[in-house]
Amino acid sequence: MSRSMDFSALSDLAQAVEALLAGFDPPEGPEEAALREQVLDLAGELRARAEAPVSIAVVGEYSVGKSLLVGTLLGRPDLLAVEERPATGNITVLRLVRGEPGSRTEVAPRTLIRYMSTAQLGSCVGDILAELVEGIEARHPELRARELIGGHNPVLDERGWGAFNSWYPCLWGRPGQGVVAVNPLTIAATHRDAVVELCRIRDALRGQRDLVDSGALDIDSAAVRAALLLPPVEATPDEAPRVESVHFTRAKVAEDGQALRASFPLIERVEQTVLVSPEEWEIGGLMHEHEVQVLDFPGIGAVGSYGRDRNLSRRVLADMHTILVVLHAQRPYSREALSFWDMLTDDDRTPAALADAALVAANLFDRVGAPPAGDGSTPLTDALNGIRIQGGKYVGRRADRIVAVSAVAAIEAYGLSYEGASPETRAVLDRVLAGLRTDPLPHWQETVTRLEAQHPGDDWAARLHHYDQDGGLKALRDLLEAHVREHGVGQKAERAQQSKEKLATALRDLRRRLCLDLVAPSEEYVSAATRFEEIRAVFHRATRQLRQLRDPQDETPEGPLPPSFAEVSRQVRNEVYRWEPWNHLMERASDNPELLVSRSEPPRRNRIGPGAKRDQRQDDSISPDVTVVYQETFRATIDDAVARNLAAVQEWLDAWGAYWQSDCGPLLRWLRDEDDESARLLTEVYQRRRHDVGLLDYVDFALDVAEVAEQLKAALAEDAMPKAADWAADFPAQSRHALPWHHTMKVPSDADDRRRRHPLALAQLRAAMAEAAAARVGDELDRLMDYALAELTRVFGDASRSLLSPADFRAPLGAPDGGEERPLPQAVRDIDDILREWNEGDA
Repeated sequence: MSRSMDFSALSDLAQAVEALLAGFDPPEGPEEAALREQVLDLAGELRARAEAPVSIAVVGEYSVGKSLLVGTLLGRPDLLAVEERPATGNITVLRLVRGEPGSRTEVAPRTLIRYMSTAQLGSCVGDILAELVEGIEARHPELRARELIGGHNPVLDERGWGAFNSWYPCLWGRPGQGVVAVNPLTIAATHRDAVVELCRIRDALRGQRDLVDSGALDIDSAAVRAALLLPPVEATPDEAPRVESVHFTRAKVAEDGQALRASFPLIERVEQTVLVSPEEWEIGGLMHEHEVQVLDFPGIGAVGSYGRDRNLSRRVLADMHTILVVLHAQRPYSREALSFWDMLTDDDRTPAALADAALVAANLFDRVGAPPAGDGSTPLTDALNGIRIQGGKYVGRRADRIVAVSAVAAIEAYGLSYEGASPETRAVLDRVLAGLRTDPLPHWQETVTRLEAQHPGDDWAARLHHYDQDGGLKALRDLLEAHVREHGVGQKAERAQQSKEKLATALRDLRRRLCLDLVAPSEEYVSAATRFEEIRAVFHRATRQLRQLRDPQDETPEGPLPPSFAEVSRQVRNEVYRWEPWNHLMERASDNPELLVSRSEPPRRNRIGPGAKRDQRQDDSISPDVTVVYQETFRATIDDAVARNLAAVQEWLDAWGAYWQSDCGPLLRWLRDEDDESARLLTEVYQRRRHDVGLLDYVDFALDVAEVAEQLKAALAEDAMPKAADWAADFPAQSRHALPWHHTMKVPSDADDRRRRHPLALAQLRAAMAEAAAARVGDELDRLMDYALAELTRVFGDASRSLLSPADFRAPLGAPDGGEERPLPQAVRDIDDILREWNEGDA
């Protein structure tokens, strides 16, 4: 790991900056004070990100077994409260620490309870109230929700809860001031549930003392588990909630479970340390390198705290880069979960970024029955297809990130104890395990065998095989380890590096302010600063164009547009539809009395003798009755299209370079003009201000757009063609296999034979070939464009970060009379030492 990604070194550097500023003299004026405050804030941000744990988020609809699955992953099924109904209504943070060899996974004796701040509560109440107002306005505008309570936040507004308290009884049919009475049966229960939730938050906020806007509360872990177990779900009340008078202080909550339960609506998260048995799960050695934490989120859609849970979860998930979505294997479709997932795209995360963060566990897979052996049906049952389709809505095309798992089957496979669970939960687990023991694993092996024969390469074969081993637990652990190491650690490094760069910029700003009044800029420096601002503007436009090309918005990016995915796919489909074998087979169908594709004839036995020739019909390599000819044509079509893709992308790069040449060319000529006095200043200014003359090379290269385009075209040409395994895996039929109209194919029944040789079956095969080829070629175009846009973004990003700011263009500090140069102030020299150390560490 380079020094820029060495988290302990980054933390040390942040602390060095904090110590440096602590030793400065008092600031001279508000501008310097503000710059110092910014530096300290960014130093704290860098230290927090460098020391931040690597996190795994676990989300899903309520009662899909998330908490049981988390406990089983850690080798302790009864680690968390587990019930058949919604049981936990908080974000539970489990900080994982490697336990002693031979020990059992245990929760540490003490637990931290963190309460929301006033700002967090205001955000939570505001979200719930805004959704309530919009829902009521859409169905019952006569209740004047937007007019009377819209835009008013009872937590943040000094008017408090008065307007809300006066209005909400109308949802139960009671008229209020300026509100007509409506039939309460016409009000959706979800709207009244939202009011009930807001009232619980209101009463808890009014009754608390010293909890909101305070530090964490340290409580006995056993007491926390009992006190925060959610009560059974209650029906929507028939009467409007009254204001409840509750009172609890910080000291009372720490010792009284009833008071802790009353404070539930105000809790942000529960933090527990878990000593993980190394015999159960080492998490791929990650606990040796980083602090690792698992966040068990409240079940999506649970009645009673839905709005609060969603607000808290949404905010915390914004920073999560490994998100395990737990689905119910029997009913994987969840409207609430999908709605919640889509909502995360509103938090500056694209669907592609979310899919990159997602893993899917189809839990409770023990409830999915395997198809009976030898029944002749397809092994890809509706249940398996449903999991694949719904899982794909989270992970995109990464089907390898979907795991079939059962915590109960894993408990049986590893002999894990659940004695700490409630009596009701133990009874349920005992009953389910008894059923599993009558039909022990493996019982998907026959399906796996059929899948490998009928659908070679299908991801369900490996998934079911892993499930049969231990309920899918090892496959899920391996998937989490790989994803956390690739994405969690990588994202942590990226975010820490971003903070470091921001801190370095802030330090330079502070340095410039400390030197601001020591010397006035000359004409050459002013000219160079102006040119650099022109360069900055061009780089900003180019970066914006690239961002729009990578993530298209409503507006069209400036400059030439790259090849169109839709047009490339359409062209490939048309080519597949024009393949010669289709016409030949359709002619055979039209000549057949039953309008079915006629069967091929077996090869004739030729008499031996002079001039005897082999029957050409024996040559299956050109026969439309076997898949060989389609495979070869499929590959040739893809190869030709990929070659066209490469040429089209290279042509676009030429056009892109020509477009930006008019802006970059004059600036590049100035930069390289040895006779221009302002340009000649740059080497000295970079050495003095940034301590690295090499940064100027990034600016020079980015301005030379013709050279950038040429180098990128050469890089694309080196690895543009797909490998043989790529297109072979996409071919939508079995390799070297006879088709239904081949004379060797057995006919199980007349009806089945007619169905398989019907022109509709031929049309379906043709459509499948066309879609598979179009998808592969489209993916290859995406691969080329993703690489090109990423490289261009990197080039302009490096160059933009290397630019000098206008304040950098100042002459060296010298005596007013032209005598010897004055020494820099000590504070400036100290900042220079830190910046120099950082640059050397990045080298």
